[in-house]
Amino acid sequence: MNFLNEHKDLPIVAHNVKHDRDQCLKPAFEKVGNLKNLADDERWKCTYEMSYKVPYLTYRRLDDVLEHFGFERRIVEELHSATNDCRLTAKVYMKLVEVPDPKKNPTLGFCRE
Repeated sequence: MNFLNEHKDLPIVAHNVKHDRDQCLKPAFEKVGNLKNLADDERWKCTYEMSYKVPYLTYRRLDDVLEHFGFERRIVEELHSATNDCRLTAKVYMKLVEVPDPKKNPTLGFCRE
């Protein structure tokens, strides 16, 4: 936990924040009475939600987003390996931060007359 508290300027990245933070970590931290040490919600970045700004991306599972950006899908034997999923989610995040947000520029990719 010290790393998270000492590096408050760094995002915490997960492919499904609603699951990882809200359904797994928050209940665990609450159970041990340590919720104050869980990073603020604003620091969390969800690559699943971020993937909605990628045009023509039909499916948003981690493997689908990996494949879209030219990375190999996970090996079946390594599915849900926490270390591997973190590494791959970080790769996806680095690509997604480069994708322009169509909500901020609704004419992105279209010609105006």
